Amino acid sequence: MVEGEVGRRLSRGGSAVPPGKWRRGWLIACPILSVALLASKFLPPFAGLWQRVDLAVFELTNASLLSGNAWQWLWALTNHRAFDAVAGGFFLVIFLCYIVKARGRARVERFAAGGFLFAWTVIVLDVSSNWIFDFRHPSPTLVVVDAVRLSELVPQFKLKDSSGASFPGDHGTALIMFTVMIWFYAGRKPGLLAAAGASLFALPRLMSGAHWLSDIAVGSVSVALIALALALATPLHAVAVKWISWPLWKAIEWLMVKLSRPRGRSREET
Repeated sequence: MVEGEVGRRLSRGGSAVPPGKWRRGWLIACPILSVALLASKFLPPFAGLWQRVDLAVFELTNASLLSGNAWQWLWALTNHRAFDAVAGGFFLVIFLCYIVKARGRARVERFAAGGFLFAWTVIVLDVSSNWIFDFRHPSPTLVVVDAVRLSELVPQFKLKDSSGASFPGDHGTALIMFTVMIWFYAGRKPGLLAAAGASLFALPRLMSGAHWLSDIAVGSVSVALIALALALATPLHAVAVKWISWPLWKAIEWLMVKLSRPRGRSREET
């Protein structure tokens, strides 16, 4: 009786995560777009166009770093490693709001979806940086002569304003994946909020010269397209959520049953 009542109480309320199914349109379109973006970066005639756009954007942003101390400190603070925690916290709060709107087993499944989101992003970043795009691609501050270095303007901070392997932009890839997966799971309004935050959080790396524009617009987008198609356009995300949530759910059920059982009479009552 206790077990049945606890199970019914825990199962009430909220909807679970989107179902896992094959989305053939995504599986076809995402790889094609990804290959087209990469081809435009490295093959003529568009490769030269990307070089000109990259250089023009860098010259504009880099020159602005001489606008004053307040402007320099703004980008120094946002390029500090600790600021990544601010970006992570922003997306975490959005997803936590999505989790707490559900109840019972649906909440556990949404929690598992958050675990999958984080784990899949980490795996994708590791594979893309260390196995697929494992080549030297220096950032603009290492290529452009007399480039303004933010680390020299604000030496008080240990910040990132250069990279010997800036393509693809790992930071940008993570921002795109977080945004799309939040939109996929939580819906349009949280997705739009995540997109606005991602746009802002992508700026510091561009302003400091740690990345070219194409590192994000081509590299980050192309990697994210493939990774998101594999995760969301196949049953992969649903299978992962099931395997993560099942032991969590069983553990919660066991704990609730234990707590719901009436205690034996105390010694004073006997």
